[in-house]
Amino acid sequence: MGNRTIQIIRPNRALAAVLLALSLVLTLLMVPQVPASHATEPDVVMVKAPKISVRGGGTAKAGAFLDSEPGSWEPADAEPSYQWMRGDEEIAGATEKGYRLAAADRGARISLVVTMSKVGFTSKSGTSASIDVLKAMTTATPKFTGIAVKGRTLTAKPGNWVPKSVKLSYQWLRNGKAIKKATKSQYKLVAADVKKTISLRVTGKKTGHETAVRVSSGKKVFDGIVAKKPKIVGIAMYGKRLTAKASGWGPTGVKLQYQWRRDGIAVAGATGSSYKLRAADVGHRITVSVVGKLSHVPTRTKTSKATNVVSYPTHANPVSKYRCPVWAPIKGNANSGIFHVPGQRFYNATQPEDCFRTEAAARKWGYRKAKV
Repeated sequence: MGNRTIQIIRPNRALAAVLLALSLVLTLLMVPQVPASHATEPDVVMVKAPKISVRGGGTAKAGAFLDSEPGSWEPADAEPSYQWMRGDEEIAGATEKGYRLAAADRGARISLVVTMSKVGFTSKSGTSASIDVLKAMTTATPKFTGIAVKGRTLTAKPGNWVPKSVKLSYQWLRNGKAIKKATKSQYKLVAADVKKTISLRVTGKKTGHETAVRVSSGKKVFDGIVAKKPKIVGIAMYGKRLTAKASGWGPTGVKLQYQWRRDGIAVAGATGSSYKLRAADVGHRITVSVVGKLSHVPTRTKTSKATNVVSYPTHANPVSKYRCPVWAPIKGNANSGIFHVPGQRFYNATQPEDCFRTEAAARKWGYRKAKV
């Protein structure tokens, strides 16, 4: 065998370094690059939470206005947006810095969510502490009983208030102004109340509820029973009905009674508010007396002016087929256009359609007198 020469190849260190550098470059090129727009943005940071309060330090009740402070945030120039909350629900349209409490807010918890935003930052929200809005109270318009006369006692009737446990307080008013020390459920009328109007103010209070105030209607106070003279409406003529018009009586509660009079003398049984004139009234004048009565108060009587002398009408209807009233004896026959007076030849045989008190009245109706 011939001799062989074995050549040992030594690595080239410079080439190895180059290959290693190329490998690293390729590795870096294969790693995905994160776009700048997808880089993680910093958060807006709340330093101090939002705060809400009732304007003027008032009570949180329907109609009150709530102010807000957005709190402190970093960065300081972040822009706020607002959303008012009723419990866990957003209040539609309530996206301003302030908010006026509505009827729907009664008994609810109101809070404010503030969201802060700035370009280049992730928006963050913060919620204020909540405010409890007072509940509504169901009320009634108060009344009071009693007769509005000096010396009498009035009693409050507040009506039904809900909840039942509401605390009621009273204040009696004279012409709308508080009467000193008149703060109980009863009030005795004094001289200063005469000719004034008395009313009652009731105030209801309960924790967690709106305070409610209601005022009754008023009553005018009298020194006793007062009234104006009654008037008689109607014609003072036989068969007509007269009506008494009584007005100006007070105080409320006065009961009225009537008595018709003939020449000042009471007509038996004529005690209604109207009276139908009868034959006995002819030739006389009629009046009416109205009596006002009220428990524990002196009775008051007022009498009207007298009517004219009561007379018969000039015309009447027949009382039967051949007869006229005794006070209108003249017979008018419509078919002939002739009237007959008692004593004439055909008087008894005449069937009247009209009866007259005088010949002048018959002529006025278009009749002419019978010749015999």
